[in-house]
Amino acid sequence: MQAQQEDQLHMLFPTVVQLSQLDDAQELNRALLQEIGELRRRLPNSKPRSWACDLYTTIGDPEALLRLPAVQRLLRIAQEKIRRYAQTYRYPLEDMAPQITECWANVYGPGQSQEAHLHKNCLFSGIYYLQAPPGSGATVFYSPACDVMLEPRPTEGNNINATVTGYPPVEGRMMIFRSSTRHSVLPGEFEGERITLSFNAVM
Repeated sequence: MQAQQEDQLHMLFPTVVQLSQLDDAQELNRALLQEIGELRRRLPNSKPRSWACDLYTTIGDPEALLRLPAVQRLLRIAQEKIRRYAQTYRYPLEDMAPQITECWANVYGPGQSQEAHLHKNCLFSGIYYLQAPPGSGATVFYSPACDVMLEPRPTEGNNINATVTGYPPVEGRMMIFRSSTRHSVLPGEFEGERITLSFNAVM
């Protein structure tokens, strides 16, 4: 009698998130905080009306940050991190180098959050955690399967049945992901401000 072969499990279409802790981030963060502080004093909040959340953002003026020296330094680092991320997908980097097209700052106070969203008309997105007091809200990623209505509750959570995964913010960390991945920011209870720089890139 022929032995029965074991079932094969294939992991299809993974969601890839790349985490990088920047070296010597403290000095860079000081310069970034100074530039963003000066920018906030002269640039009004450009939060779109469609955003239900309450926070300060420069997303309505994506060119404002690109001219700042410390931000330019950060984006040069981000450019290399995006290249490494693109290598994971075996994209033709010799012919189509990734290019950062826009960058903006988000400043969250205690209890402030951002609803689930994705970034259209780009390929890669990134978040750099510039300031993250203890208790700051996590960045949460959502699987397309989280919209499935008829699904039993798992007896044990694992990487296969998870539909939501959160990452607590860490100062000096850069996160790269596909722009089509839905994500949000949870509210947090902390003192001070949670400050991030976000960016989009194309090929």
